[in-house]
Amino acid sequence: MEATKEGGKEILRVTVPDPILGQRLELDADVLSLAAAVIPSAGTREVAGLFKVTLSPDDFFKEAHVKLKPVEFAAEGVFLCGMAHYPKHIPESINQARRGANIASLDVSEAVASLTPQQFRVASMLVEGLLNKQIAYELDVTEATIKAHMTEIFKKLGVHSRTQAVLALNTLALEQPSELVAPPEH
Repeated sequence: MEATKEGGKEILRVTVPDPILGQRLELDADVLSLAAAVIPSAGTREVAGLFKVTLSPDDFFKEAHVKLKPVEFAAEGVFLCGMAHYPKHIPESINQARRGANIASLDVSEAVASLTPQQFRVASMLVEGLLNKQIAYELDVTEATIKAHMTEIFKKLGVHSRTQAVLALNTLALEQPSELVAPPEH
């Protein structure tokens, strides 16, 4: 880059290599704007390993399919948005985040709809913070029965812990229908 005068006018001459033409090009510019590069976080590779997701050649996270699943990873239940994907503007990042949240809540609502009435009771009590022993007492069943229900609930929600289950269920406003509140009479 050099500042020169041509025809009595000050101009900026920028010289850049053109790999296709195989020569250097000289461009005259009125303004030259410089921008800092956006690079992925130093911990990106570690996070990718933890979630078993892929990275692009530039070390940004890579979506499952650019057209069909632009905010999803191949790993089920993990969503992508914002600058972790690639450098983008804030409105696009917000739209991606909304889409990911919508997909996640649809998945959870489908899973909740597949719960049996007893599993739904157990899930509702889990959200309330009750322990397996407390849920078993409230429903008048054994703790082993509650553990079996928990295993099925976790499978249906696609989670691996009570915390993940509560977070997933909290995306929906779970309200127990009145006919499910009281445990069955013996």
